[in-house]
Amino acid sequence: MIETKFSGVFVATITPYSALGAVDAGVARELTRWIAGHGVRGICPAGTTGEFPLLTREEKALAGRAACEGAGDRAKVVAGIWGATAEERAWLAKQAEASGAAAVFLTVPYFFASPPAYLLEWYRGVRRATSLPVFAYNIPQCTANEIPLEVLDTLAGEGTIQGYKDSSHDPARLEAVVKLLKGRIAVFGGSEGLFARARELGADGLISGVANVYPKTVLAVWQGDRAAVDRLARIKTGLQKHGTFASLKYVLTLRGMAVGAPREPIAPVTDAGKKDLEALEKEFGKDF
Repeated sequence: MIETKFSGVFVATITPYSALGAVDAGVARELTRWIAGHGVRGICPAGTTGEFPLLTREEKALAGRAACEGAGDRAKVVAGIWGATAEERAWLAKQAEASGAAAVFLTVPYFFASPPAYLLEWYRGVRRATSLPVFAYNIPQCTANEIPLEVLDTLAGEGTIQGYKDSSHDPARLEAVVKLLKGRIAVFGGSEGLFARARELGADGLISGVANVYPKTVLAVWQGDRAAVDRLARIKTGLQKHGTFASLKYVLTLRGMAVGAPREPIAPVTDAGKKDLEALEKEFGKDF
């Protein structure tokens, strides 16, 4: 694959919590060091996998800072900066820049519908607030807002965004955005079920939540290993069955990393789920 400034496998990291429920920066640094040690190219804290809607702005900034400290010079950090207000988004972008992040990423507003003109200003406001590259992030199954292609075309053309992550489950959408943006900005696939297709289409990289626990498998998918594609599908199905975010955290606890459980209202893993995940780890955990 052709390598660019932002390319290869990036990991959308979970947010660890202490026994008292606070964001645990020490464990976040430890997790980042472990993931980066497997050869991934980047770390993306405070995103969907990192439970960003459940974090305060101070906690999002802390997660970004801990990731930068843990990654060092081994992986780029693209920090999540979602905030409900322009002031919060600008503040988080400045915090990410001060912490040493290589870029920032931002999904669209969620729950309430957003017209195209508002989405343009949503990203332009961040562009004005920081000198860091800005990544747009599309995940309509969670936000109920899709970034229209014409909005992406404008944002890329005027230099407002330098990267884009598509986590929709629609292969036609993925093909359309790669065709539109390839060679103009960095384009990343964000849906594990479409990772092989993203690679075939010529995406610049993949951003994976599963890579928190199985980075070698995701790296092998990016390298074109067909057996790894099947392995990733089986792993993803096993994690989704009991809630992906809670399952990722439980598997990490099986490996001795005290990441805590997700915050409410994310459902915890049940006892039956724990048994299933222990079996999944027994099957796939040796090779990560």
